[in-house]
Amino acid sequence: MLAPDFGILDANPAFLTATQTDLLAISHCPVFDVFPDNPGDPEATGVRNARASLNTVLKHKQAHMMPAQRYDIRTRDGAWEERSWKAASIPVLDDSGEVEFIIVNVEDVTPPPRNGRA
Repeated sequence: MLAPDFGILDANPAFLTATQTDLLAISHCPVFDVFPDNPGDPEATGVRNARASLNTVLKHKQAHMMPAQRYDIRTRDGAWEERSWKAASIPVLDDSGEVEFIIVNVEDVTPPPRNGRA
């Protein structure tokens, strides 16, 4: 769950496991500081596309679905791991109709690694 300024407010255990993060470490941090683009991939578009999706939610106050997007994650040992995600961002509006929170539902759609077997 994100604040309208894209600060991380909460995350469920499945998300924390999938992203190899800890809620205490990421809570109240800007989402794109916690999940930056992979600096080793000059063609990375994860941050740009995710930011555009979230801005669409803020502007239109409606859910926005992203198609599968490559968005690598940093593992606990600092290495980068290639991942692909589909995301749906849903605004939660306050009594005056303004976005109070954004619920982001992500699904890891990374193909399983090939192990050489047919």
